[in-house]
Amino acid sequence: MPVEKGKETYLYFKNLVYHGKKNGDDNFILTGRKGTKGILVTQNDVQQKIHIQSTFNPYYFGRKDYIVKINHQTSKAKEKVRLNFLSPGEYEFDDISLITVPKKDVLARLKERKENSMKQIQYEGNHFRGVYHAKKDQILCVTIPYSKGWKATVNGNRTKIYKANGMFMGIIMKKGTQSVKLDYETPGLKIGACISLVAWIGLGIYGLYFEKYRKKLLNQC
Repeated sequence: MPVEKGKETYLYFKNLVYHGKKNGDDNFILTGRKGTKGILVTQNDVQQKIHIQSTFNPYYFGRKDYIVKINHQTSKAKEKVRLNFLSPGEYEFDDISLITVPKKDVLARLKERKENSMKQIQYEGNHFRGVYHAKKDQILCVTIPYSKGWKATVNGNRTKIYKANGMFMGIIMKKGTQSVKLDYETPGLKIGACISLVAWIGLGIYGLYFEKYRKKLLNQC
């Protein structure tokens, strides 16, 4: 691969899918904590791993695009990058390409992200608090995995949570300083508690009725 001075290089897989390998019983062989051991990217003794998400994984959210930063550590005009596909099976992708970005642009974006980050963050248990200043109407991406159990309020008003960047939570923010509050409650917890309460009440009524009926039978004997 070519090395361009003053630029960062990324290896990009578009629509990468792992199909797995079948054994004699037509069962898929899946290995690794995310369904596959993935692809090992090696360059100048530096190794990075791409964990390909499997549809069999309970945390699968539809990710098919992957990107890895290539770390240039030599002054050569070209460097070798080796890809090792660690799990047996079929790997399918629409495109594999190199993306180069000027380092100064990356640093500028990082500085901008830092300036636009949430302040006064408090995180305890299932509760998250913070203050965010939006220079314009925009979407705030909270890097907590998206789940229907989260509820959000902005300045005390309930607001909808969207799925952002594939797996995180996104909240629409109006221009200005906003107080953001996130609270998590296990989906169905209240309904389950109510059902359990009704069941216990029903059991108690049945117990009283049964005891009354038992005493009545004893008095008749």
